[in-house]
Amino acid sequence: MSEGPVLCYSEEPELTEELLRWAHHRKLAGGSPVVAAVLGALPSDLPRRYAAAGAQEVYRFAAEGPAFPEAGVLAEALATLVGAAHPRLVLVASTKRGKQIAGRLAGLLDWPAETGVNTLRPEGDQWVLEREALSGNAVSLEQFPASPAIFAITPGQEAP
Repeated sequence: MSEGPVLCYSEEPELTEELLRWAHHRKLAGGSPVVAAVLGALPSDLPRRYAAAGAQEVYRFAAEGPAFPEAGVLAEALATLVGAAHPRLVLVASTKRGKQIAGRLAGLLDWPAETGVNTLRPEGDQWVLEREALSGNAVSLEQFPASPAIFAITPGQEAP
């Protein structure tokens, strides 16, 4: 497995907290830090909340323009952060916009990505994940190489 932190991002702070806890419960960081990314202004209670959820560091990137930038703009900002932080994984919430951000970020970085992930674990030199398929009528078990990857995690999957 590659070294480096697990980077968690969602436009919704509650979902970022869920991603942080999710990464810790599943031991995805492998001894590396779990960090959070925030776009725009940093509410005063957010660093404390993210630390309580397991974030060792909170990265803030500035936003110019609309309060809710287009998914491509967010992906470009995250790509810049990925270049500085060198994470082993990027986790985003698998929301409508989160899926768009994950796909665009994967294209910018030339990393593999998957959306709608329900479970994820390191296994040897690969990531093993489960996700719903066929509109929830089946479960797909997939393997990814241990290289850095982007996963959009389905909200509500917090319990280990």
